[in-house]
Amino acid sequence: MPTFKGVPVSVEIAINEPIQLGIELVQDLWWGETRMTKMITDVICPFCGTLCDDVEVVVSDDGKQLLEVYNACVIGTEKFLHSQSKDRVTRPRLHQDDGTWKEISYDDAVEYSAQMLAKAKSPSCSAGAPPTAKRRVSEMRLPK
Repeated sequence: MPTFKGVPVSVEIAINEPIQLGIELVQDLWWGETRMTKMITDVICPFCGTLCDDVEVVVSDDGKQLLEVYNACVIGTEKFLHSQSKDRVTRPRLHQDDGTWKEISYDDAVEYSAQMLAKAKSPSCSAGAPPTAKRRVSEMRLPK
C-alpha cells in the first residue's frame, strides 16, 4: 500500500472520463460541450509596426474559430478577435455620393487607390500602421 508522509493511502480513479484542461473545462461550462482546442505560438500581431512576435492564440480544433489571444495589447487582441466578426468588411467597397457603399472588385480598388496616390500632392503610405517619425521621414523621400 502506498504512503504519503508515512500515512497509508489508497489511490482510486474517481471518474472514467478523461481529465479536461482549464480552457476546455471553461468552454464546457460556456457552450455546454467539450471542444478540443490548440494553442498556436509565435504569432505576429497584425496591429502596429512593432511586430510583436510572441503572441499566442487558441483556436478550435478545426482551426476555424479563434477563441483566445495571449501576450497581445488590447488593440492587437481586438484585431485578432474582430477578424471573425460577422459585420467585418471582407471585400473592397467604394463610397458613393449618396452615402452608400458599393462593393467593387480588387482590380478596381487597386486602380482607384493608385489614381488617388498619383493625384496626391504629398502621398503617405503607412499601410494602416500608426505613423512614426522615422516612417514619416522615409515617406517624404518617396519618388514623385
